[in-house]
Amino acid sequence: MERGRTAILYFAYRPETEAVRKPIFSDHGRRVNVQFYHDLQDELFDRLTPLGLPVIHMDDDKQRGDGFADRITNAVEDIWAKGYERVIILGNDCPELDINSYQRCIDLLDTGKACLIPTQHGGAGLIALHKSQYTESHWRELEWQSESTFDELFDCLSDCKVLDMTLTELNSLGDAYLYLELWKHSDDTIAFIIDGILNPLRQFVSLSAPSSDLTFKQASKLRGPPFKA
Repeated sequence: MERGRTAILYFAYRPETEAVRKPIFSDHGRRVNVQFYHDLQDELFDRLTPLGLPVIHMDDDKQRGDGFADRITNAVEDIWAKGYERVIILGNDCPELDINSYQRCIDLLDTGKACLIPTQHGGAGLIALHKSQYTESHWRELEWQSESTFDELFDCLSDCKVLDMTLTELNSLGDAYLYLELWKHSDDTIAFIIDGILNPLRQFVSLSAPSSDLTFKQASKLRGPPFKA
């Protein structure tokens, strides 16, 4: 893989901003929501670090443009301006993405293809493409943040493959319950955190029980930031 030509674009607001803009757990107050978005970001960086690719975080201080279409298009233009030829774009709302998902997308990029992963709301939880597959005018005209986003992206990307999975976007309390239902019997860290917010008494009882009785097992990780460009 030509690692020097590939970058990861993390396109997401800072946790403090996101907690005001999209307070998933609105009944729990600002502090809980800020901490949740910090946890999402930390978990994302933990999963990206093993890839060894530069992660460029375009947060609300760095994004330019009046609407989402302009902001994300300008962010991609900035990636090309830095000399990269391939980019993997993701946000903070699809935490089930793991290193296997990322590696499958990288493998497709290595064969010259673009890659998309859909979400349950018609969006794209991950976009991977070559500069040669990108047209600025098309990106500015896409219906971003809509139920047609995925279909429009697929139509404008040549030689695009879709991974056989559907991601759960975390944009509302209902999405959080759905995510918890899907992953509550796994060792998923974000499901553990969501359960702790929504069911604090149950988690307290679980954590007080012998380890063999735990419903969740929080992953023990060595945390560290990804390589920043």
